[in-house]
Amino acid sequence: SLIGHESFFYNYSVSHTGAIGLGQLTGVSLREIAQQLHADHVEKNERGSLDAYEYFQTTLDCVQLLENENKPLKHWWDFPNKSSWVSELKKNTLLNLTYSAMVYKIS
Repeated sequence: SLIGHESFFYNYSVSHTGAIGLGQLTGVSLREIAQQLHADHVEKNERGSLDAYEYFQTTLDCVQLLENENKPLKHWWDFPNKSSWVSELKKNTLLNLTYSAMVYKIS
């Protein structure tokens, strides 16, 4: 129901505040995901707990198996610029839903 309310189930939706995709991900929510996943560009003292990391990494491992047949997911922070990752998050429904679920779990 949250995704229906946020984006009307439209992958390519962008709000007037710049939130993107099904779950209306924002820069803040993506930063929170990166912190929980211990992304290399996040300072160690700002990263989430080890339990959170293990939980979300297991989730991503399951998504990778389903989507990419054991190929690593390309996270939004692996893209060279904002327009590239915005485009990827809008067209990659499964990745957007996975990140959205993480944001809702973190919240």
